[in-house]
Amino acid sequence: MIVDIVKRHDESQILISIENIEHGNNILNLLKENGFQDAVFVHNKIVEREKIIQDFIQCEIRVLISSRILNMSITIPELEILVNAAGRKSMIELLQRAGRPLGKGKKPKEVKIYEIIDSHNNYLLGHSKDRMKVYKKAKYPQEGLEKFKEI
Repeated sequence: MIVDIVKRHDESQILISIENIEHGNNILNLLKENGFQDAVFVHNKIVEREKIIQDFIQCEIRVLISSRILNMSITIPELEILVNAAGRKSMIELLQRAGRPLGKGKKPKEVKIYEIIDSHNNYLLGHSKDRMKVYKKAKYPQEGLEKFKEI
């Protein structure tokens, strides 16, 4: 689960990519309930989102939960961990999200992408399998891909 991932990487900068505001609020509340008071959620309805994004890029925020506003045109060179909890199937969006921690100067072995898999729904499970194929086809380092089942 996401809390376990954040605990495992307690000194890493982490981006959690989500699909909608309700999902992001649920994850934020879960993280805060488990002691991660510094986690921040940014989405298109937050006025100070530009400052939050800049603070994250400058490593002043360690755990950022983000909706689609970080899908394009933002490179986060110090990002080490991407948690894909969005569940989207779009190849373009997936590669843009996955590209956040793979900016210039990063070695593939330094990057971990966690794919949250919903195994309780065959439709979403199919999307998860398709995303794994996209990672493989795009030659993302397979040792950096770890699957977690969300209950």
